[in-house]
Amino acid sequence: MATKIGPTPSAPPPVAPRDSAPAPKPADSPKPPKPSAPAPSGFDPTSAIRDMMNKLGLGAHPPAPALARNDLQRTPTPEVKDLQHQLNAWRAEHGKKGIKEDGFFGPKTEAAVKDFQKANGLPPTGRAGPGLQARVALENNAEFKELNDDTKKALRAQLTAAGDDQAKLDNLSKLGTARGLSDLSPAHQKQLVEALGRQPDDDQLTAGLIKLADSPDFAKASDATKTSIIDTLRTNAPMTDAKVDAALSLVASPRFAALSDADKALACEGLQAAKANPGYAKNLEKLIADPKFQAMSAAEKTAVLSQAKNYPDKRAVHNIQRALQKDWFGSQGLADKQRSLKLIGRLSTHAGDRATLNNTLDKFLSPSGTYKLEWKTYTDNTHGEGANGTLWLARNIVNDGNGPMAENGKTNHLTLSTVAHEVNHNINGDKVEGTYKYFEAEYRAWYVGFKARYGREPTNQEAMSQRLSWQLDKKSFYGKYAKEALKKPEEAKKFYALISKMSGQKVDASNWKKVIASDPSTWPD
Repeated sequence: MATKIGPTPSAPPPVAPRDSAPAPKPADSPKPPKPSAPAPSGFDPTSAIRDMMNKLGLGAHPPAPALARNDLQRTPTPEVKDLQHQLNAWRAEHGKKGIKEDGFFGPKTEAAVKDFQKANGLPPTGRAGPGLQARVALENNAEFKELNDDTKKALRAQLTAAGDDQAKLDNLSKLGTARGLSDLSPAHQKQLVEALGRQPDDDQLTAGLIKLADSPDFAKASDATKTSIIDTLRTNAPMTDAKVDAALSLVASPRFAALSDADKALACEGLQAAKANPGYAKNLEKLIADPKFQAMSAAEKTAVLSQAKNYPDKRAVHNIQRALQKDWFGSQGLADKQRSLKLIGRLSTHAGDRATLNNTLDKFLSPSGTYKLEWKTYTDNTHGEGANGTLWLARNIVNDGNGPMAENGKTNHLTLSTVAHEVNHNINGDKVEGTYKYFEAEYRAWYVGFKARYGREPTNQEAMSQRLSWQLDKKSFYGKYAKEALKKPEEAKKFYALISKMSGQKVDASNWKKVIASDPSTWPD
């Protein structure tokens, strides 16, 4: 039955050590320090400390030792030996003579460090902190050497900025040596590096960016898609495995690859709007692969993806896919399909009473749902009407096109109230007639629509001022039927009982008009 507008409801409101010098004679050797007490049998203090740090969540980036010249160094250290090895690799590549790799940080090692620093625009301190060690290792890495010059320049700058922060150094080095990074275009190499440069201590972001760089599926995506996916994942922290995997699965799917560039962009924009939600990405992938979607015209596919972007929620995408299976949707023209998609998106994402909204949608969209939705042009203020499992909604109120639904008083009422209202009438088989039963049916349907829209029950004041007084107004669409019913004593008693219950007053034929005209804010809740 027709839903017409009455009063518009208002919304409630990282040591030390030296170079390869002859070992001193025993007599010239410095006196060794007094040994510390032996550790308990089977106890490894280094391992114990490491275990403790891991338990505290501090062991992911153990700091490298800060290395510097130490002419008193008695024993070689592996850290110095590794540094000497890295320096020699760099020196060999640049036509320089190597130094002895003996694990002692002496004058020759110091000179080699300064040589590296000068060649790379760094202050020639001769000290090798974590940052310098990371930089030498990076310059020797085969994957890093394959990168574009601008990318290498950006990574070097970020390593310098990181100083001796081991977490940042580790993450930047990991990305700079990722196997697939050099396979990407210079622009996308740099985009990934710059993305990490904003949060270089973020381990999850690092892992996600490396996963993108190493993914063959990502490498096959268009440049625009790559750009969008990197931005989407970077800006929606944390970059979890679930987000990266779902996004990669989407762009790697054959059906995504077959979309037009414009539709790929819509899909990526939707994922961005959905904050890289894995559920959204998975549902969008299912939607694109659906045979019903594949059978649509180019314009219809764009319409579907547009509303999946405008209403970036996994539930909305799921419901849009369900609509594609329905004959009533398939029979609509493009403009009405656009209206239906907006309606579904709006009802799927509205923060009203979700149980009512979900049940309402199921009547039209579930496999067992038998209700049909049609759009009709009205010349009066009718928003919608329903009968025998069909809901007609005012075409002239809801805009077509691929933008979102225009939100105003009329579209809010039609979408958030009228649909649930009219479905309730259909469920109950209500008939227009001059009886209290019809009066109550209209109030019940309004009540359900109100709850769907606002997520709560109406107050007595809202019920009276927004609905009941209007239904009793003889000038309204409903008033004439209420007037007819009130002429019948047994029917009239039912009206009086309802008004008595709401107002807390004794109501009869002599005062009912005065009571409904009184201030509902003074009534019991």
